[in-house]
Amino acid sequence: MFELLTNDREFADHNKALMDEWLATWVPRAISAARTLQPLWSQPDFKPPRFEDGLDRAKCRFSGILTQLGLGEPEGADTVTIDLKAPVRRARSSPTTPRLTGAGSP
Repeated sequence: MFELLTNDREFADHNKALMDEWLATWVPRAISAARTLQPLWSQPDFKPPRFEDGLDRAKCRFSGILTQLGLGEPEGADTVTIDLKAPVRRARSSPTTPRLTGAGSP
């Protein structure tokens, strides 16, 4: 859907400028919110992937999406480069149910 806006013959430049403004506002907030969740990755009863590894994967995917749309990376995004030839995993169509861990878990 965003490709329609960034590739529009008449309004592509305006649309990209507007999206860049949104990204400059919201990406730093999203990164900050993600970092606030870091303690969840450090709980002793459950050993999921490291927080930084998960955040790096999300930032790589985000960077790839921005590149494909022809948008710049906003300040504070701390995004990293991505190989656009690498396959992109699509999100599931339905959310997964979280598993409880620790005392009282089935």
